[in-house]
Amino acid sequence: LESYPLGPACVLAGGFGTLLVASGAFGAVSASLVLVFFRAVPENPPSTLAELHKQTQLEPTQESFAWPRFGAIKSKYSFWAICVMFGCIQGVNSAWQATFQETLGKGTSAHLSDSAIGWLGFFNQGANNLGCLASATVTDGIFRATGRRAYRAMLITCFGLSAAVCWLFAFGLSSAVWSSPLLDLGPTALVCIAVASGFTVGLGSPCAFELSAELGYPAVSEGLASTIIFCMWNAACFAVLFVPPAALKSSANLIISMTLTVMVVLCTTLREKYHRQDATADVGLPA
Repeated sequence: LESYPLGPACVLAGGFGTLLVASGAFGAVSASLVLVFFRAVPENPPSTLAELHKQTQLEPTQESFAWPRFGAIKSKYSFWAICVMFGCIQGVNSAWQATFQETLGKGTSAHLSDSAIGWLGFFNQGANNLGCLASATVTDGIFRATGRRAYRAMLITCFGLSAAVCWLFAFGLSSAVWSSPLLDLGPTALVCIAVASGFTVGLGSPCAFELSAELGYPAVSEGLASTIIFCMWNAACFAVLFVPPAALKSSANLIISMTLTVMVVLCTTLREKYHRQDATADVGLPA
């Protein structure tokens, strides 16, 4: 909502300063809702791992803080690979979404209006959120059927599908490699493809966070594993900013498609281990 339609409305009403104030207000409201409605230590732990740590959280000791043991994970290829892989996908994806105005706007083969592009971004992000919500249902269903979470298979499937639809998106527009679209998809098809890409990336996102936490446990906490991913995310997005605007306009669709393709191949090299689930099993709790 902040990106579109409220963001442009704020700019038109009071300029960029109004947009910054509105962004701060959105952040303050979101943080306040979390503080008011979510306890730091829930009465009913949301997972078996949280059950393990509940008592130590309720009765913190002077040694409750410990520096992360990076030495224990410095040689863990799969942990660092999933952090780099997912961070790059999300960073490049964020930069790609910012180019919709240049790649789909007036003067391009799609020739979409500014309003249509704004709604495209809205539905793309909405589909991403729906994918994140659906991920829990899908992975839980797989777990009930097989006894395994199958995070790697989910990542390969979701990001593979996203790579496929992004290549379709790239083929439907001109680029630095081909001067005219290779496929005559039409504006409606391009919008549907962009929304499908958002959903498939969202469907795999929770699996990437969970797998990184499993691979890093117990050397790093779930929060630190997520922080490393966000660092990679911001670094990848920042790197794309160094691409000259004219070159980025003609290559953004190729960059996101190639990034997803390479990262799917990288996913096949991951070693899937569930250290947290093993820890719960060792103390007799269901995984």
